[in-house]
Amino acid sequence: MSAASSMLPDHQRVVITGLGVVSPLGRDLVSFWNNLSSGSCGISELDCLPPNSPTPRFGGQAKCFTGDIGDFGPLDKALQ
Repeated sequence: MSAASSMLPDHQRVVITGLGVVSPLGRDLVSFWNNLSSGSCGISELDCLPPNSPTPRFGGQAKCFTGDIGDFGPLDKALQ
């Protein structure tokens, strides 16, 4: 652990457990990075809420993510 990270309170630490992304900008690292570096915005009108919902109408929705196991890409057999 670096000296800088040992000075952070527990609630400000981050643990990276793998390289993957589910984001309004893409569901894989290549598309996410390309969209992020080109300045694309992931904020749009939310289409997953009822039309007259009192909640905010805009937000970052990961539209390409269905929750299907195939959305996660190839899995490392050693980790299964």
